[in-house]
Amino acid sequence: MITTFNELEAWARANCEEEYARLPDPSIYEITRFNDCVKVCVGTIPRTAVFHDLIAFEENALKVQVHLEPHTGALIFRAGSDIRLTRSYYDKIQLAEPFCWIWPALSDNLGLAKFNAFVRYAFMARREPGHLEAMSFRIQEVFPQICSDIARGQDVKNMQSVWEGGRSSGLGLLNGDSEGRWTTRREDNNNNNNNNNNNNNLSGINEPFEDDDTSVQQQKRGVTVKLAPLNHNLPAERVQFEDRMQYLTEEFEAFKATLQADYEDHEETKKKQKGAVERLRNEIEVERRQTHELEVQLEDVQNEAMMWKLKYEKLKVVMRGAIEEAE
Repeated sequence: MITTFNELEAWARANCEEEYARLPDPSIYEITRFNDCVKVCVGTIPRTAVFHDLIAFEENALKVQVHLEPHTGALIFRAGSDIRLTRSYYDKIQLAEPFCWIWPALSDNLGLAKFNAFVRYAFMARREPGHLEAMSFRIQEVFPQICSDIARGQDVKNMQSVWEGGRSSGLGLLNGDSEGRWTTRREDNNNNNNNNNNNNNLSGINEPFEDDDTSVQQQKRGVTVKLAPLNHNLPAERVQFEDRMQYLTEEFEAFKATLQADYEDHEETKKKQKGAVERLRNEIEVERRQTHELEVQLEDVQNEAMMWKLKYEKLKVVMRGAIEEAE
């Protein structure tokens, strides 16, 4: 059974040397120590997924750190300063590289097992305890797949970098422009067209105008525009126009009053609905907190049960050895 980093490294070099060599340098892992607790940062989680805030904060995401429980060796997730995350939150965690390259996701049992093993490897690579004996499976059962996942993630990232770099640098080469401009020819044509238009505009300023009592003719760049003849019977038409405008104004004011009344009714209804929603949110938040506390208690009980099981297994081995010696 593998329990130390040297044993794991020797096994990996013998069984998956090429993939193991692709693992990142251990110095990239963001590991912190406080007293006896060693944590590694694995990503972030949206603040609203943890607190369900009704107000906005400057920090929209909380840092997610993972550590091993000193007594049982269980994997513990924490958000922010010291908020414990149970499994119901795992699918909301946005893992950082290289943890996000592990397949499948944390919500899957296999993905969680591989993540668990990789975190312990990261600790041991930095000469911190990995507590491999506390795992319910042997690390060599998933370690080759972990190395393959990390190598595949690095390959995909490298391919994306090469593709994006080639796409961005290729624009300038399409038309032979070393500065990456590919509209030079179009800009030259636009400049020529603008110069021609400016000359035409300047030449049309002093063109003659002709008018008479019934029409106005404007000659500009060879185009003649005829305006409609003026109507001298304005008084009667003006009265009709003013009456029509008065009628439309009254209709518009009545329409505005109706809209205002409808808006006030809508605002009153919305205010009542908002109060009901606030009450429901408060009730849901209370239920969420109670559920979270129960999940934490359940996980503690499960970890304690696992600890006692391990002790029982060790005691059984000791008792069996004693019985064999007595016989």
